[in-house]
Amino acid sequence: MKYSVIFPLCAMVCYAIANLVIEQKLAKSTSSLNIVFIYSSITALLSFSLRFINKTNTINDNLPTGEVLAYCVVVGLLFFSADYFYASAYTNGASLLTVTPLIALVPVFATLVKFTLTGELPNIWHVFGFVFALVSVLFVTKGNASN
Repeated sequence: MKYSVIFPLCAMVCYAIANLVIEQKLAKSTSSLNIVFIYSSITALLSFSLRFINKTNTINDNLPTGEVLAYCVVVGLLFFSADYFYASAYTNGASLLTVTPLIALVPVFATLVKFTLTGELPNIWHVFGFVFALVSVLFVTKGNASN
């Protein structure tokens, strides 16, 4: 259970730092396609390295096939598209204060889509997270408006 909290928190920190680096150092000097290509290449290299290490340490490790492979391809295309649009926001003049509130609302939107597709209602922790995300967005936009 503790990893279900620690891993997303680590991911949040990494995304926040990457967000800042893209806005401050990369957005003004290169195109969004170059940004996505370079960090996708690094991700692919690290993934293949981990795959090799994992392959040598486990006996029964099968690659996905059939329907699972199709879902993996769809997820890969969705992540590529999301990364491209995300980096494009910065290379087209968006600021950290513009992109951050939208990214904070991703879990809210994802739960809305899940409810639409499956009819599953969010639990109290989801609702607490939604309220926290919405309050965060309000604080960021209010702080941005006062500058």
